[in-house]
Amino acid sequence: MKFSISAAIPRLNGVFTGAHCFSRLVMFAALASTLGATPARAAFLYVSGNNAGPTGPIQQWAVGLPAAPFPAAPDVQFVPDAAFVPGANGRALAADQFFLYYSELSSGFGPSDGIHVISVSDPMKHDVRVFANPNPGWGIQDLDVFDLFGDPYSVNASLYALTGYPSGAPTVFRLSRFDGHVIGLPVVLQAPAAPDSDGFTVLPNGNFLVNTGDASPTYQEFDSITGAAVGQGFTVPCGQATGVDAGPTTLVIQCDFNSFLITDFSGNVLDKVLVTGNHIEDIEGIFGPPLPEPASLGLLGLGLAALGLVRRRAGRLQAAVEIEMMRDPQDQPRGRSRARGEVEDGK
Repeated sequence: MKFSISAAIPRLNGVFTGAHCFSRLVMFAALASTLGATPARAAFLYVSGNNAGPTGPIQQWAVGLPAAPFPAAPDVQFVPDAAFVPGANGRALAADQFFLYYSELSSGFGPSDGIHVISVSDPMKHDVRVFANPNPGWGIQDLDVFDLFGDPYSVNASLYALTGYPSGAPTVFRLSRFDGHVIGLPVVLQAPAAPDSDGFTVLPNGNFLVNTGDASPTYQEFDSITGAAVGQGFTVPCGQATGVDAGPTTLVIQCDFNSFLITDFSGNVLDKVLVTGNHIEDIEGIFGPPLPEPASLGLLGLGLAALGLVRRRAGRLQAAVEIEMMRDPQDQPRGRSRARGEVEDGK
């Protein structure tokens, strides 16, 4: 998923829209003002990750930027349903404002049974649906939600899956977020992508950014139509790196299973977030808006008003989307094979 100040903020323990996140940040800044303090953090960063098994949890960190000089513990974590299956090995993770999408490898490093879907509003975090594996017989190692026009929560946004783990051709599928059906033709990535590449995201230009092998800290851009490498790759200062997520101008990368790097699109490190040790394979990264310099408690009132409006609207929209997700797949609108950037039928 693309993280930006305009994007909705999916929290593992609830539904947070962009306005909701803004209201929380405004309230924080206003309270700091009343205490005569200057906000110490320029933005909030939410990073979620799916851990390798057995019974690997999905975890989320909410941290401020610049990052604190000590490891942060996850503020939310739970073990998803599919992780309890014997031999399950946690792998992919993506999210929109209503649902988490995740995958598991079977029997350690065998094929994935499909893409599991969780409603973020469900306090128990049980699966509500499982999409078919678009590449049967192979693992689904990474997922991402992307809309070419910059809004990952648009009805036109699609779910992208990197498949082929551990020894098949690295292949990207574009899928419907409503029923998981394949949209258009799959894209087979060329060298230096590898069958066990396990870091993947869709860049703002629609191309793919993928690491060059299992836990490789070297990342390469690939054309999303031909699968050919584009330009020069970059290597980040990590011994091992896996999950990556892209925003309008910034990347978040899992580094050494104990930190997240914030970099530009050339791999230059802008910040490093220390976290408790983990086995995260794929990540979901979201930035909240910068904290403003407040002038008065009027900002606090603005935040409270925005929070009330968002809660009313989010409840109605959540119900509509969950009804759509529960429809019979045969009733879902089908997409035609299209070039990059066009939307699905009926969306």
